[in-house]
This record gives sequence, C-alpha cells and structure tokens, in this order.
Amino acid sequence: MRSPVTSLALLFPLALIANTASADPEADIQRALIERQQRADELILRFQQSQPPAVPGNLRQQQELDQLHLQQLQRLHNLDAQQLRQLNNLQLPAADPNSARMLMFQQQQMLERDRQLQLQQFRWEEQNIRDAQQRAPKEKPNQ
Repeated sequence: MRSPVTSLALLFPLALIANTASADPEADIQRALIERQQRADELILRFQQSQPPAVPGNLRQQQELDQLHLQQLQRLHNLDAQQLRQLNNLQLPAADPNSARMLMFQQQQMLERDRQLQLQQFRWEEQNIRDAQQRAPKEKPNQ
C-alpha cells in the first residue's frame, strides 16, 4: 500500500486544479473572452498589414468622374420630373365627364387611323407578293 503522504501528495495538485477550475466560472469565461479578443485583434492586424498601402489617386480625374456622375444624376432627376409632369398633364379630373369623353373619342380616332394604316400596309404587301409571283418565270415540270 501507499503511504498516506504519497497519496496526499498526488491528490493535492489534482484538488488544487479542480478547485481553481470550478471555484470561479466567471473568471474562466472572462479569460476565454480576453483570449478570443486577442486572437481577433491579431487577425485584424495581420489582415491590415497584408493590404497594400493606399495610393493617392489623381485628384483631377476623380473630380471629373464626380462631376460626370453628378451630371448623370441630375439628368435622371430632370427626366423623372419631366415624366411626372407629362403624367400629371394627361390625368383629367374625374369631375369633368366631357373631357373624359373627348379624350376617349380622340383615342378611338387614333386607334382607327392606326388600324387603317396597318390595313393599307398589309394590302400593299399582298399586292407586291402577287406581282412578284406573276413576274417570276413559271417552272416547267421535269419530263
């Protein structure tokens, strides 16, 4: 058998380790959080060091690009405003039934005119096809 001193010498460090680990779980959590933050900071530092240094650009070229971008935005804004004005001009007040009837009549006339133009186009194309068929030499059957 072992002597009580030897057993006590073996158990004492184990008891200390177990006691320190379970004595303050808050301290363990704090220590783990600190280690995690240190690893994250180290990773961020390595990432920043791996990036090439910022090269100052051509200020004049950047200003020209900014100006062009601003002009395009203004153009789009103006186009949007123009389209809104056109849309507002087309909308008629619902209280005026005569205006609505007049607008419907004008639309019907436009549609009828478009239909007539299309019909004329179809007739012209049909006539051209017939003329081309009549002018083409007729093939003789092989004997």
